[in-house]
Amino acid sequence: MTSNVGYLAISLLIGYINCPTIETSRVQVDDSSITNVGIIVQGPPFKGIFRDAECLVWALTSKSQRVFDFGTANVSIFYTFNYMLLNKLAGSGHLCVEWNGEMFCSRSEPMHHSDSQILSRHVVDAGETLDRWLHSIDVLIVIESVVTNIFSLSHQMSVKKKILVLNSEWCEQDQLLGLARTVQGLEIWTKGSSAYQDVRSLIHTVGSEIAVRLIPWSVPDPVVRARHAVDREVRHFVFVGGMGGFRNRKGGDIVLKAYRRLLRMMPGGAGVRLDYYSVRHPGDYDAPVPAALLRQTNLTLRTGFMPRARILEVPPVPELAVSHVS
Repeated sequence: MTSNVGYLAISLLIGYINCPTIETSRVQVDDSSITNVGIIVQGPPFKGIFRDAECLVWALTSKSQRVFDFGTANVSIFYTFNYMLLNKLAGSGHLCVEWNGEMFCSRSEPMHHSDSQILSRHVVDAGETLDRWLHSIDVLIVIESVVTNIFSLSHQMSVKKKILVLNSEWCEQDQLLGLARTVQGLEIWTKGSSAYQDVRSLIHTVGSEIAVRLIPWSVPDPVVRARHAVDREVRHFVFVGGMGGFRNRKGGDIVLKAYRRLLRMMPGGAGVRLDYYSVRHPGDYDAPVPAALLRQTNLTLRTGFMPRARILEVPPVPELAVSHVS
């Protein structure tokens, strides 16, 4: 599979792009030989931030996905447990701050290989300070959060390109406008056309020259193009709900309603089964899933964190696995 993010990530970072969905066809940078790309990633590993970071690292380091022969980027990951505390310390002159009775420091945390086989290979040594790490990169990418102090510090340290992969659902307008006024040379990447139009209009209201770009995001998982139905007595479906998403954005309630309709088509619910995985109970989502939807025939709810590999090890091999409904 060739990912759109694979095409766009390396093209935008290098300085050239050929995509009609993006407002500006050429991105001007001072040095076309940019290779050192740094990504700040916040844990824990079941957050969607991890998956976005994996997409980017895959796009930047996978030789088979090259559009042009630019070679692969040198990617390093700065892993932290808390964006906001790291942002608070950035440029403050302090290395650590007390938080909940413990000390939090602006140092990279260790990441276990089982947390992410992709990211763990690129994480900088545990204990590396944010300041020293920023000195070593040409491009800074932050996923989801508006961390103005970190972007400002990176600008002071002459990081050539600064990119925010925005999650507009978690961003306040005042924060974004403050970032636009404070940090020069910033780019904002949006994943959907509605978010792109909203953010672009907002940024233009303050006369900022920040580039807002629409990135047709996609997930670099293998796709089976030709499938053959398996003759089995029970059709097994798996849904991975994660944390549920902002206002049930993951669509767990949609899956459960679809499963209810399917059961009505099957006499006594025979022949189908659904395993619903969720880090937290669906009744505790921002938009709680009705309890009645969780009490259905052959429905198994599995809560708590579980690595992806283990989810698909549960026999039998599922007919369909879904991690997000749009």
